[in-house]
Order: sequence, then C-alpha cells, then structure tokens
Amino acid sequence: VYYDDGDVFEGLIRDNVFVVGEFSWAGGDVYRGELAVVANASGNDGEEGSKLCMHGQGEYHYVDGRVYRGAFREGRKNGLGEFLFERDTIDTVNGAVYRGFFKNDSREGYGEQTFADGRRFVGNW
Repeated sequence: VYYDDGDVFEGLIRDNVFVVGEFSWAGGDVYRGELAVVANASGNDGEEGSKLCMHGQGEYHYVDGRVYRGAFREGRKNGLGEFLFERDTIDTVNGAVYRGFFKNDSREGYGEQTFADGRRFVGNW
C-alpha cells in the first residue's frame, strides 16, 4: 500500500486491517513486525480514537541508525526489548546497547546497558 505522503506498507492485510509486515515512513524510519488497531489510542497527531499501532513483537529502525527490537504495546516500546544506540545521545556513547524492560517508550525495571567502552550498568531503571 502506497500513501500520497511517501509512506509504504507491505505485508498481510486481513479484513481490511494491517496485521503484520513492514511500514516505511517517508522520513526513513522502518518498522517490521506485528500491528493492531487499538481503540482509544493516542496517535502522533495528538488525537484520540482507534489507531493502527505497533503492537506485539517488532523491530524499529530509526533513520539515524538506532534500532529497537522487542515488545510493543499500543505503539510504544513496552516489555522486554533491546535498544542499540548507534550515535551519541545525552546519556550514551556510540555503540551502546541496552537490554531490559521498557514502559511507555522509556527504560523501566530491570535492565543492562553496555557502553561502547565496555563499561556496564546492571540494575533497575
């Protein structure tokens, strides 16, 4: 399915609902995995209502090289996952990896972060 804004979906559609596949945004981000229509979800547009969301297991590739693999719930990182930092950010250095739990797109609960220089933090976030 090709959209006027340049977004593309390739995958399984059942009963007019995207179920699993690859969604590529015109800006370069790519998601591969399970999808679901979620009632009363809040979308990126800030509006409430039924939304097609990343929901279940998937892999999100950011255009800047970062990658998240793991569980999604209602469009957000939720549950066990792995986040690979491929560029410098405020609290990580290039090449850092976090493996652990997420809640609402943030690290929360038990996890392990390994920095590019080999240092590790293991514990609760």
